[in-house]
Amino acid sequence: MTEECGWKDRASSAGLLVLRVFMGLAMAQHGYQKIFGGIMPQMAEGVTKMGLPAPHLLAWLAALSEFAGALLIVLGLGTRVAAFFVFFTMGVAFFIAHAQDPFQVKELVYLYGVVSFSLILTGAGRYSLDALWCRKKGNHVWKRFRVPKMNRKEHWETVYQTKSTTEVSWFQEKPAKSLELIRDTGVGHDAVIIDVGGGASTLADHLLSEGYRHITVLDISAKALESARQRLGERARDIQWVEGDITQVDLPPASCDIWHDRAVFHFLTEPEDRKRYRMVMERSLKPGGHVLLSTFASDGPVRCSGLEVVRYSVEGLRQELGDRYRLLKSLEETHKTPFETEQKFIYGHFQRT
Repeated sequence: MTEECGWKDRASSAGLLVLRVFMGLAMAQHGYQKIFGGIMPQMAEGVTKMGLPAPHLLAWLAALSEFAGALLIVLGLGTRVAAFFVFFTMGVAFFIAHAQDPFQVKELVYLYGVVSFSLILTGAGRYSLDALWCRKKGNHVWKRFRVPKMNRKEHWETVYQTKSTTEVSWFQEKPAKSLELIRDTGVGHDAVIIDVGGGASTLADHLLSEGYRHITVLDISAKALESARQRLGERARDIQWVEGDITQVDLPPASCDIWHDRAVFHFLTEPEDRKRYRMVMERSLKPGGHVLLSTFASDGPVRCSGLEVVRYSVEGLRQELGDRYRLLKSLEETHKTPFETEQKFIYGHFQRT
């Protein structure tokens, strides 16, 4: 998954940086000549001949888009907005001002237009002031895009109805880090393990193959659970399937030896939702039980599946769980998505004291 301010592909972002700098500086030179070269009256006269209204205003807007807009593109600041104004200006130049000219005369205008349109689509990449600002602002940048709580289930049902289980960004053919941490707990094969948000994850498959006998998979999406049951076939009868929202579900008290969560907790952006999550976990976990919690790392994506997330350090996870949970181990993972981008995860192994 590539996010507006969470680009993980450094090569792509480096390419965008080169494109922005060289295109922006070349265009800014044209804009500078128009603004400071004393040719604004001629530009206004040209706009008048095109039959457009407010010729002096439009001439200045065009010149500013080429100068100030181009410099903003170089800096990667407000890139999509700046690129839009450049694209619009180039469109007017190509289709109106130079409409009768041969292509060789207006090919530079054409190239500027194509590049600016591409930047509207891609954004500036990670090497930009846009990305720096977004990282500093974190989730607040995306408040306006929050999915209402009442639509949480609907959102995830839509995800699994429109994508196969191997097309979602968090898919792992083998969840190696999760299996490693489960083995590290030292519990026997008769331990009760719950996979929170397990949905269509393959973790249950591997746990069955390793001999674990009491596995619960909980997910808010009925479609995700059904996909997992179909994949497992006859073995699905050996798993307990629970459809529910982890902030509201009622689980048996003091029944769980291992609480495993990969990529659910970071979607809980509201403190109240995290509090409810901890209450459900606290109630269902046995004394001395293990919590295996994995979220996007501090340098991970800022959004996933169209939703904002909260990124964590290991210390941040420890603070969220509180003093009743002792950190035993932490791991880092660079997850390669099915579409060849990278997501940074952290894993924390905590034990209830």
